[in-house]
Amino acid sequence: MKRKITYLILAAVAMIAASCDHKELLTECRSTLSVNVVFDWRNSSEARPESMALYLFPADGGTPLRYTFQNSTGGEITVPYGSYKALCMNNDNTDWARLKDVGHIETFEIHPTEVNGLSLADLRSANEPTDPSADTLIVNTPGRLWTDAGETLSLSQADSGVKTLTLYPADAGCRYTIDIYDIKGAESLNERQLFSTFSGLAGGFFPGQASASDEHVTMPLTMTVSDDGTQIHGEFLNFGESPDIIYKNELTLHYFLTDGTPMAYRFDVTDQAHNAPDPRNVHIVLRGLPIPEPIANGGGLKPVVDAWLVEHIDIKM
Repeated sequence: MKRKITYLILAAVAMIAASCDHKELLTECRSTLSVNVVFDWRNSSEARPESMALYLFPADGGTPLRYTFQNSTGGEITVPYGSYKALCMNNDNTDWARLKDVGHIETFEIHPTEVNGLSLADLRSANEPTDPSADTLIVNTPGRLWTDAGETLSLSQADSGVKTLTLYPADAGCRYTIDIYDIKGAESLNERQLFSTFSGLAGGFFPGQASASDEHVTMPLTMTVSDDGTQIHGEFLNFGESPDIIYKNELTLHYFLTDGTPMAYRFDVTDQAHNAPDPRNVHIVLRGLPIPEPIANGGGLKPVVDAWLVEHIDIKM
């Protein structure tokens, strides 16, 4: 009988320890805490992302925790005890993005994917000299990106209730607008949509540092000839200029004349890009674009061109 009573006492103690009903054991058993995550859009009031991603980087190292929210306002999550640095970004319309070195908040990088089936060599004339400082990659333009990073979160056994973590996402991208005025001879163009490229741009963005990367890339854009044929306009998103090194910015227009001749005109726009009053909203203005007259139908021999005919136009501001 005494042995049976002993077993019952031991079983009762085990049940109390397992359920953490005792006040002193409650803190010892709990290892997580609820956190109310708030995305405050005061820095980008126009933003309306459909979903958000949150990364929590442990202060002592280790794999970051990732949470997703199917809204732009936030919600409640459960987080293990510890100290963290937070990073957030929109989680919608990011098929263009690739993440790199995500193990640490300082190295976390967002960069666009490479353009498939097209290389910079395809766009250069065979007679052009090799420039060792030229871009080596042509990548897709990024989509809208809102990020914030650096807020800290500390959770311990001494905490009670629900903690709040507030982040302030801001637009990480730059918008470049390009206008070419005083166009003559647009009737010689085969089409009104011109494939173009812009070189010397930052290849990625570090949200943990709020800084663009030093890697420089070329991005494609489409430029459109106005209905009256006197203006060409284009705009695109990017990550701006590399922060530490000034790379040469060149706008190149690629198009065909009505007789099939491929043409390429290159503008040096480095000064305008780097000295823009607002580096987040850059407006580049150019004037004039030489458009040769095509060979008339039935006018004799038709030239055969093995590569783009490239003309450099340096714009001094």
